[in-house]
Amino acid sequence: KLLLVINNTGNASDTKFAVAISDDNWVTTQWVQSDNTIGSALGIEDYQTYVNWGSGTGENIIGLSPNTTYWVRVKAFQGEFSETGLGPQASAATSAVTISFDIDVSSIDEETASPYSVSMGDLTAGSVTTATNKIWVDLSTNAEYGGSVYVYDSNAGLASSSTAYTISSSTANLASVGEGFGLRVNSASNMSSVSPYDGASDNVGVVSSTIRSIFTSATPITSGRGSIFVKAKASVTTPAAGDYTDVLTLIASGTF
Repeated sequence: KLLLVINNTGNASDTKFAVAISDDNWVTTQWVQSDNTIGSALGIEDYQTYVNWGSGTGENIIGLSPNTTYWVRVKAFQGEFSETGLGPQASAATSAVTISFDIDVSSIDEETASPYSVSMGDLTAGSVTTATNKIWVDLSTNAEYGGSVYVYDSNAGLASSSTAYTISSSTANLASVGEGFGLRVNSASNMSSVSPYDGASDNVGVVSSTIRSIFTSATPITSGRGSIFVKAKASVTTPAAGDYTDVLTLIASGTF
C-alpha cells in the first residue's frame, strides 16, 4: 500500500477527483477505484469527493506489488462540463517484503548454532522436569499485520521405540497429572505468547501434528524475541527407557 494525499487547492466542495496510477511510468495507465484498489488497464475513472479521498489525511492505495515504484496523477471534475486534465505526477516506491527467523537453544539468552537439541536428562517419576536449555526464537517482519511463530511435533509426546510407549502431550498442569509433556512460553518481547502456551508454573500447552501458534503480533515486528520451556513428567508406571524423543518443528509466517 501507499498513502495518497490530494492537495485540494481551494476547489469547490462538490469537486470530485479521479486518480490515475502507473507502475511503468505511464506506458500503461490504470485508475484507483472507490475501494482503494487499482482497476484494470481498461477501466474508467472513479471520481470521488475530497472527503472520500481522505481529505487532508489521505487514503491508502492497497493491493500494490512490493518493491515497486508507482506514479500517480490527479484530475478534477466539478459541475456539468468542467473536467480538468491530469495534473503533475508524484511517485513513491513500496518496500520489499521482509521476514527473518532464527532459532537458538541455550539456558541463557544468546545466539547459538545448529544442531538444535534439548536434553530432558533423567525424568524422576512423579516430578515435573524442565529442560535446562530453552528454545529461543527471533522474528522480524514488515508484514502489514505482523506475523506468528507456529509449532508442531512428530510424536505427540515423548516416544520410546524400544518400549513402544509415548508420554503423551496434552494441555495440562503437569503438577496435577500423572504424566505428560508440553511447552510453555517463558518470555516474549515485541510479540505475545498464545494460549495454551501462555500459562504459568507447570502449565503447558499440547504439541501434536496440528500446527498451533505460540507467538504472534498484529503489527510489524522488529526484533521479536521469545523463549520456550520444554517440560515433562513421568509416572511410576512409565516404562523406563533411554530413547524417549520428540521432534519439534517451528515455522514463522508474516500476515499480509
